[in-house]
Amino acid sequence: PEAAAQGGPSPLRRKTRALLAYLAAAPAPVRRETLAAQLFGASDDPLGALRWQLSLIRRQLGPVLRTVDRGSLQLNREACWFDTAAFERDLAEGSTERLAAALRLYRGEYLAGLSLPDAPEFELWLLGRRAHYRKRYEQVLAELATALIAQGRLTDALSWAQLLVQSDALLEEGNLLLIRLYALTGQRDAALAHFEHYRRLLRAEL
Repeated sequence: PEAAAQGGPSPLRRKTRALLAYLAAAPAPVRRETLAAQLFGASDDPLGALRWQLSLIRRQLGPVLRTVDRGSLQLNREACWFDTAAFERDLAEGSTERLAAALRLYRGEYLAGLSLPDAPEFELWLLGRRAHYRKRYEQVLAELATALIAQGRLTDALSWAQLLVQSDALLEEGNLLLIRLYALTGQRDAALAHFEHYRRLLRAEL
């Protein structure tokens, strides 16, 4: 997930993507000094590097930034759409339809492929965000599959359970759920085969 300006995605530099993602995740305006330390600490002039990056964002994306006061910045949420925000809104609504919509927004690792070796504080923050969204994704997969079983929608539940096991092949909850759904849908051989596959996997890994 990452912030995207209305009008379609633009090819963005790594630091630009990182800065936008950090601001998108912030619940309140962020001081310039914090942004400079997080992303440009290795620069001879961190605040100067930040100013240059902000200028680049304004030229490339338009009015997506707001200066709250002299020292703080936030994204103009009226000019941007965030898949992360849509993900959380759908989860908060809680119906099976909205949970499914949220899961369809998940396209894999948060800011996949992005790495800033010269910004260790940002790297730590990024690891935390990646772990958060992956865990949330897996929790909701299990929640949705369980809700669909209760509604008798076993085929739909099976598809989500398969995605859960794809996300974490060692997750006990996901594997037991998948075996149960194979059995409930009359696929006894598939249930036994997956049980044996999971048993071998655990033996090899643990």
